Amino acid sequence: MGRKKKDEEKRGRKHPEGVTKNNILLLALEYPDGIEEPDLVEQIQNKLGITELKGIKGHLADLGEGRKKPGREKINTRKGGKHYLIKVAQLGKENIWTPNPDFGIFQKMALKFLGKVDLAVPFMRTEYTQRMVNEHVFDLIEKKFGMDLSNGESAEELKDLLLKYPSALRYLFSLPKITEEGEIDVIPDVPGSFKGTYLGHFISPLISAIPKRGKDSVEVLHLVLSTFTLIELDLNPKWRNMFDEEELAKLKGLNYKALTSLSSRSGVLENLKGDL
Repeated sequence: MGRKKKDEEKRGRKHPEGVTKNNILLLALEYPDGIEEPDLVEQIQNKLGITELKGIKGHLADLGEGRKKPGREKINTRKGGKHYLIKVAQLGKENIWTPNPDFGIFQKMALKFLGKVDLAVPFMRTEYTQRMVNEHVFDLIEKKFGMDLSNGESAEELKDLLLKYPSALRYLFSLPKITEEGEIDVIPDVPGSFKGTYLGHFISPLISAIPKRGKDSVEVLHLVLSTFTLIELDLNPKWRNMFDEEELAKLKGLNYKALTSLSSRSGVLENLKGDL
């Protein structure tokens, strides 16, 4: 057996570098309060088949503050870190790796994962993402759109949508803030297949119709995000198969419920009902 083959067996299964880092990150995101380094390393070895400790620590460094530059061991100078994870050193104890609680970092991480069919749903279901959505995203909605999500059936339905479906969260981050005049300056960046039919004719007037306060605003935002989600699920069968039929039927029912409810109170939406 050649030396190269022996080295490969020592390292364990070989994955493309980006895939390995993504899988390691998804494991770490299950521990929003942190996990001791030996426990995380053990999970990486057992679940991902990566056995070489040096390689694992290198991947963790890349996901954290970066690797030390060669020749500068005495200086805390690092490069290339994503800052998705934070390493907390403890005197006389094991290092702890914690997902970064900064909301800006979370948004970068979300935009990285939410557009990838194989990664979006696992990312959404991590304990870290669920916590960040609960603690920060709902606050973002209240500030960005002037909505009250403290109570009510419509508010709970919107929260459930954003906790479960990757498309809803991704498109929320791309929606513009509504001006006091009810106008929008930026159209959301959506796939090309949406633009002709849905972007100018459907999404733009819907966003413009969002009131500043009240139940209607929550229902309109739910309608916008659930419509994007249903379209994307139709375009991606692999993604759609990650949800059971009962969940999808419920989503379609809530989408139609919001549409019919708003249509009875908003002229701009009445003209759009036939397009869905």
